Amino acid sequence: MFIALSFLLLLGQGLGFQNSWQDPTPGDFELPVFTTFDYKWQDYQQSDLEQESIIYIFHPLDNTAARVRERNLKELNAINNILPVFAITQEGNWGSNREIEKRIKPQYPVLFSQPDLKLETWVKTWKKSIPAALLVQNGKIVAHGEPFAMLMLVLDLKNNIEIPTFANSGLLGFWSQSPFSTSKSDQAEAGTNIADWMQWKELNSKEASSANVKEEGILMLKWSSTVEKDAKKNLIAGWLNRVIKTKPPEGQTIDSWLLEPLAEVQNIKMLNHNSYGWINFLNQNFEQASVFFEEEAMLQEGFMASISKVNSLLSKSLNPDLENPDKILPAYFQAIFEEAPASIRAPLFGYLNSMVEKQSQWWPGSQPPLQWFFLQGVGAYFGEDQESANMHFEKIKQNPDWMNILEQWGINDL
Repeated sequence: MFIALSFLLLLGQGLGFQNSWQDPTPGDFELPVFTTFDYKWQDYQQSDLEQESIIYIFHPLDNTAARVRERNLKELNAINNILPVFAITQEGNWGSNREIEKRIKPQYPVLFSQPDLKLETWVKTWKKSIPAALLVQNGKIVAHGEPFAMLMLVLDLKNNIEIPTFANSGLLGFWSQSPFSTSKSDQAEAGTNIADWMQWKELNSKEASSANVKEEGILMLKWSSTVEKDAKKNLIAGWLNRVIKTKPPEGQTIDSWLLEPLAEVQNIKMLNHNSYGWINFLNQNFEQASVFFEEEAMLQEGFMASISKVNSLLSKSLNPDLENPDKILPAYFQAIFEEAPASIRAPLFGYLNSMVEKQSQWWPGSQPPLQWFFLQGVGAYFGEDQESANMHFEKIKQNPDWMNILEQWGINDL
């Protein structure tokens, strides 16, 4: 799940047909005039869009994942609290557009329209990828990029900070080949919202490392106070996913390494159960973590429900105070993998084994309880890694309760 989510977070919001910029000139493209055959237009005019607004365009050449589009639409709610937001798409393009609108229930209008020039033609006049969001003033596009980048610019404008010259050059989105390669003279002034966002985005675009992940978490919390709760939930969930992929610096435990951002994150209200599960897990509150993961599983179905159950199993196995672990863990393990369809058992074992390997790096100096070695062993065994399974089973060979379970399961070739 974490690999998949991280992939979605890193996927940009650009177009498949073009992913680099060709000598862009800031402010050199004007917004097309939109005409309409959709009833929602009756409450709006072209001038509503041209005065000052953010426009998010669902266009026919965009091939980004639906989950990314949904995240953008949610993030735009945060901007709509400050200035008008309009999402526009061609009628008839993407049958999923109206379904996405129903799921997201945005606080701004989603207008189904037809520009005077077909969107395909208009997009191609840019000779570059069209970004997710456009900041419009007096009919001109003065900046474009990811929704949060536009929010940071708008907040700076409200504080009388000018838009930096590179804001309309394609450098505020992931689809640019070198998103943060502007010269220092072109960078936003230190202390502005856009400077914080750019620093966070640069860290977020790199492979997760202990130094980067901690710094990006602190930065994210610094400027995310300006966004509404759904957008903040997404940011924090994304950050936790990156934390899970890395390990603490040498000589530190994961909770001491992330003490500052974790302390702030765990006090934020209205996060999803999965986020609270990982916050408790990282703080080594394993009993509470398993409860949150089980609650998340109840809200999911299929593979994602099974993933949450595995997370709960991982949490239980690291809880040194778990009563009767030899009764609870094997039964829970069996239930998860017997309930799961045969088609997802292999990926489930892959996920389980990757996570136990990660966690052995997280607490290198600790002495995990015997049930942890049992879980590592059976995960490796059923994942057809006999050598690794035998190594972990060595730790529990002197315990008759655990050995009896292995015998019942037909694991005798130790």
